[in-house]
Amino acid sequence: MTTESGREGLSLELAPAETLLINGVTIIFTERTKLLITTPSARVLHGKMVMSKEVATTPARELYLLLQNAYMQSTDEGRIVAVAQLDEVAAPQDLRVAWNDALNHISNNRWYPALKRIYRMFEKK
Repeated sequence: MTTESGREGLSLELAPAETLLINGVTIIFTERTKLLITTPSARVLHGKMVMSKEVATTPARELYLLLQNAYMQSTDEGRIVAVAQLDEVAAPQDLRVAWNDALNHISNNRWYPALKRIYRMFEKK
């Protein structure tokens, strides 16, 4: 997105108590905030897309948390190793199709669509 000042990046408006995860660092906002992230390689998740270990209580949520943690790895090599380990996780049959879709996105370095695909598995329940 291009802002009024002509700068490009990811523009976010966050409410108090909303969570933002950038490159593995959790940030919780205390007041309404607007920000612009201009680093294209920054790994960003915000709001309901950030999952904590405490709420990963179903197979789909556990898989999402593992994928989120892989996405937040600081290096490409770290993400590759994490995904390889993830692929060994025995996902229930109803998650296998979603997981295969997610892997296709990851192979094209499209992490957000991969996360969104797994997220939809528990979002509608």
